[in-house]
Amino acid sequence: MKAPIAALLAGLVIATAHPVPTQGQDLGGMHVLVLTGEDNAHDWDTNSNQIIDAWRAWGLTNVERQAMTTEADWEAWDGDYADYDAVVHMYYTAGAPDGPIQALADYVAGGGALVVVHSGLAGLQGHAAFDELIGVGWRDADYGSSVALDGAGERTIRAPGDGRGAQHPRRHDFPVRTIDPDHPITSGLPAVWMQPDDELYFNLRGPVGEMHILAVAPAPDDTFAPMLWTREIGEGRVFVTTIGHAGPSIDSVGFITTLIRGLEWTVTGDVTTRVPTNFPGPDAPVVDAPEFGASPG
Repeated sequence: MKAPIAALLAGLVIATAHPVPTQGQDLGGMHVLVLTGEDNAHDWDTNSNQIIDAWRAWGLTNVERQAMTTEADWEAWDGDYADYDAVVHMYYTAGAPDGPIQALADYVAGGGALVVVHSGLAGLQGHAAFDELIGVGWRDADYGSSVALDGAGERTIRAPGDGRGAQHPRRHDFPVRTIDPDHPITSGLPAVWMQPDDELYFNLRGPVGEMHILAVAPAPDDTFAPMLWTREIGEGRVFVTTIGHAGPSIDSVGFITTLIRGLEWTVTGDVTTRVPTNFPGPDAPVVDAPEFGASPG
């Protein structure tokens, strides 16, 4: 019988380190677009570059970054999502025309790959096509439903207007619990691992739909909020991570590993990237470059 979530997440402590370059698997053939920009709550320039730099540990270097700082930037952008194996969305504010957002939804439905990172969950408010891609996001209480797990691991849904809208407490270290160890993204991860100095999103709202929740964390409202989940939209795949606010939370081996594995899964439906040997466990986060040791076999 599975132990209650609360029992698995009790009594955890903290630690930090400093990033050091390393080398892991080779995803050099993957062509990725990062959409970012126009953010009054996150340092979008630093954060996106920090993530792109960290991906080099897995050999992922074929990355383009498109910064949208005004709605006119969206209208002027002549890019085609189909040129990329995956799109990573980190765009925060609502100011975007409908056309490029509907094109993104069409790209995913037609077999494209989308990853949404932390700040991107607060972005594109008012764009129903985007909300259908993510399931839930940083929205008001009356906008849509919220989803969480109770202490026994049972899913609960709050209807629109029931309870508060999206929130997060002050940044802190918190435990992330893997609830689907059989999914390719979370296969081989510890049952519980620590994420440092991050915003723990809860009460996210939206259409919900079919959210395959992979990991949760204990929220202040005594529920366990989804941290990582996937969605399958038409022929395409979506991976969402609520973690990765700034600084140490992005340098976290837990964050960057689950992000790169989620990215690979959206593109291929499988994961070949190994879990670093310094992936955190239940006692302390790891803020460092991923380490891999000798190749298996």
